[in-house]
Amino acid sequence: MIELSSFERRVLTKPCVVVDASIILASGVEGFSFQIQCAKYLNQANKTYQPFITKPIMGELFRELTRIKDLNLAHSAFQFTKEILTEFNYVPHMHLHQSDIDILKDKFSIIMPDDRLHLAHVCAANRYWVKKKDLSSDLRFATIDNKIIDLDMIRRLKSRLGLDIINPLSLSL
Repeated sequence: MIELSSFERRVLTKPCVVVDASIILASGVEGFSFQIQCAKYLNQANKTYQPFITKPIMGELFRELTRIKDLNLAHSAFQFTKEILTEFNYVPHMHLHQSDIDILKDKFSIIMPDDRLHLAHVCAANRYWVKKKDLSSDLRFATIDNKIIDLDMIRRLKSRLGLDIINPLSLSL
């Protein structure tokens, strides 16, 4: 059995957070209005929270990277993303319940479909993965998507689905 360092043991007690592609992409875009806050949030990974990513978020990241036409910019964006992702834990693919999809589709239709998919994955992971004690706490979802970080939407997601949403733009880092 591999013995963990004291740092690794402390990290395991930190909250578990699935980081949305919007934060990763924004932190790497020079001059973007939220770049500094997003970069600061990512710099807190493994210090104040355990960072996680899902397969759909990885897909979204790579889709956005392929849209960059300037090859030098695309290469540096890919390298930046690769460095960030090496720090992240991976949420295994979860079977999504139709009830989660229906609730998100019916009650949260204002949220974009890809973001509803991310939220459904976090719900499914919380139901299965956390309950099996593979994680120390429920997964939270960090995003800068305006439709999700609206205070009323955050309350609704918490009360209907038990999801905790983190808005890095509102944190003092």
